[in-house]
Amino acid sequence: MLKNYIKIALKVLRRRKFFTFISLFAISFTLVTLMVAVAFLDHLFAPMAPETKAERTLNVLYLNMSGENSQWNGNPGYGFLDKHARGISNVEHFSIITEGDIVTSYLNGNEIKSALKRTDGEFWKIMEFNFLEGRPITDDDDKNANFVAVINEATRQKFFGDQSALGKYIEADRQRFQVIGVVENVPDLRYIAFSDIWVPNSTSPRVDYKEQLMGSCLGIMLARDKSDFELIKHEFQSRLKDVAFPDPEYTRMEGT
Repeated sequence: MLKNYIKIALKVLRRRKFFTFISLFAISFTLVTLMVAVAFLDHLFAPMAPETKAERTLNVLYLNMSGENSQWNGNPGYGFLDKHARGISNVEHFSIITEGDIVTSYLNGNEIKSALKRTDGEFWKIMEFNFLEGRPITDDDDKNANFVAVINEATRQKFFGDQSALGKYIEADRQRFQVIGVVENVPDLRYIAFSDIWVPNSTSPRVDYKEQLMGSCLGIMLARDKSDFELIKHEFQSRLKDVAFPDPEYTRMEGT
């Protein structure tokens, strides 16, 4: 019986070959598009190294500072995050990192472009990178402004080939860092974790970065449990009432 049904279906499909082609193409194209979209979203949002604790993570990525006649939108500054986002209840680890810049290095006369992020030691406790060599940046590295760097595998290959990078030096953004660790490459779709080079926040050439209300930083909060999210958000929002504005024209701030 099933064999007869298949024969009848094939005969019907052959009667109008053009419409059959259109129907099959449309179905196939739709399925492929859906599969690609699902794979992309899974790659972008699903927990994977180094963002293995994403289900417990809250990020402060954007600020809106507004007044009666003015409005300023952008990333939070180090000063804002340090004063108003640090020490919130039910947060296990809190990290401040920079959004990341493209920096230039020169090797044997060749120009090399790399993404560079500045981090603290807490960042490496929240993220779980796969280390191929060495160690992460620590709180002491940041506290003491040690000119050290963690690089990814691709950057090691560009600068040192197949050799070990530990203890060697790399110049980036007109600064010289000693390599203390090498990690596996992170896809650039992983906005928070991705970089080619990571160095301590305190090596920033800006002397006023710790006072900035708005700037180019990101805040990462690792909650003790995802059930604490609402409490954390409520405490963070309540702290915004205490922001001291450098310009009286601005009177209100919102963070997300």
